[in-house]
Amino acid sequence: MYGWLLQALEEQFLEERLLRQSSRGSLRLLRHQATGRRFILRHYTGNAEVYGRLLHCTCQNLPEIYEVASREEENLVLEEFIQGDNLGDLLRDALFTPEETRSIVTQVCRAL
Repeated sequence: MYGWLLQALEEQFLEERLLRQSSRGSLRLLRHQATGRRFILRHYTGNAEVYGRLLHCTCQNLPEIYEVASREEENLVLEEFIQGDNLGDLLRDALFTPEETRSIVTQVCRAL
């Protein structure tokens, strides 16, 4: 499965940009060549169990996981790209009203 996904990514997707790089892996923004849709590719070492469980889960507060493939400790996760700020960006140096805080916390709880 890992080899198949890696080959499909190389043949059908173009990398738009590297979003994040660390010692454990990378997060990249991809564009599907035929449809123009954007996706996130997570490539990391470690356990892929969480993403495997999310593969068949639908939640409006989480990105959809399309494929998960592992080879030993190396993992590839192809997921939905959602345009906008992430929670870390929103919370950094921000002051929220009680209503805004309640809305954010409610969305995080739904996702969990």
